[in-house]
Amino acid sequence: MQEGEEVVVKTDTLRNIRSYVWEKELMLAHPIINTPDSFLLGECSMVALGTIKADILTQFACPVGFTYPDSVTLDSVCLYVYYSSWFGDGYSPLRLTAYEMDLQGLSYDSVYSSNLNPLDYCSMTPATYVVDNDRTIVPATKTDSIYSSARSAYIGTIVFRMNDRFAEKLFSMRSFPSQEWFNEQMKGLLITSNFGSSNCLYVSDMAIGLHYHYYYKNQPEDTEYQSMADAKFFYANQEVRQVNRYDFPQRDEYVYEMMQEDDSSNYIVSPAYVYTVVEIPMRQMKERIQDSIGDENKMRPYINYASLEIEVENAESDGSVWWNWAYPASTMLLIREDSVDNFFLNNGLPSDYYALIGTLVSTIDSTDVTHYAYEFDMVNLFERYLRQEDAPDNLRMVLIPVSLEYSTTSSSAVVSKVNIEQSITVTQIKSAQHHTSPMDIEMVYSGFSNVVIH
Repeated sequence: MQEGEEVVVKTDTLRNIRSYVWEKELMLAHPIINTPDSFLLGECSMVALGTIKADILTQFACPVGFTYPDSVTLDSVCLYVYYSSWFGDGYSPLRLTAYEMDLQGLSYDSVYSSNLNPLDYCSMTPATYVVDNDRTIVPATKTDSIYSSARSAYIGTIVFRMNDRFAEKLFSMRSFPSQEWFNEQMKGLLITSNFGSSNCLYVSDMAIGLHYHYYYKNQPEDTEYQSMADAKFFYANQEVRQVNRYDFPQRDEYVYEMMQEDDSSNYIVSPAYVYTVVEIPMRQMKERIQDSIGDENKMRPYINYASLEIEVENAESDGSVWWNWAYPASTMLLIREDSVDNFFLNNGLPSDYYALIGTLVSTIDSTDVTHYAYEFDMVNLFERYLRQEDAPDNLRMVLIPVSLEYSTTSSSAVVSKVNIEQSITVTQIKSAQHHTSPMDIEMVYSGFSNVVIH
């Protein structure tokens, strides 16, 4: 330290934070570049959060340029739905069905609301019913399962035989000039449930298989024909659109009832779009720091350490309490409220300045009690606000469950994409109003002067 320089170091805990349910809904079903690894399908009721109903609207990619062999005969057309796991009671029945979308199709480049109305896309009349019969399954039994040697496990599979009307329509398309042409002929399918309220499937893949046989001669001079069975598959892949539709009819009623009964907890639920706002009094914090280190004309403030810890209360759920099989999100995004929409629409990445990532971690205290929490490093964010003359009085940030995708460089793995969490999670956190351990921000800050003493 040079002559005349002075450093003041202080520690503090910022407790006058607010936390409450987010008033704005985020219901974006992103373009295919941001499609999740799985889609929800089914219906499940949770005691304190009501019922979630999930449907899938999907297009299928056609084999552009393909033409069926001569003397081809249709055998059958089947819809294959593959699921990796389920949420809820795997031993309760779930009945599934499918309809052809007849009103309008999906656009590859559009962003849809996840609470869209299926009746805007499909009339769901007998004329649009496309399966021979509905399928009733028990998810844990994996009735039509296929063994995957790559995974060393069975993949849950549901096979629907399609009715004659749909099969003949698909078979009548003997060639496929383009995907756009095919989308005009078949807008897509609505796959939904019509019985069961105890489970939702995590659907990983979908395909339509057209099974046929044809006759051929081994040699031109042969007098007898040989029979060959084959199939052509139309996949719901990245060439076309899939949209997950969610309906959570009792969401607002249940969540606000919980908040009124007990304000010591906040809830973050996906994909029901129940998020929590954390409101930080930035002007008060700035004034408090400056008052603590001295005259702002002489002492310039620096944030050396600032950590927001958000404790989780239901991390050790065993499925026997109200959240019924739902566990907290493993990863949480803390993002400035004014940045939320653009972040997800433009495939934003984590940033120390406005979009922070926290992972659920556990610690054991001196009494051998395990605590679970998300921890966010606020240093760079606070530094920026300290230097910003027109900074708002309060910084509003939103907690959103997310899943991360990574790309590998020569030295490490880096986050390449942040997706809104599509699996069902229920995270109960200790609020800023919690009676014994409200959320707070631990800080270490300093003041630095360079006043020359004569």
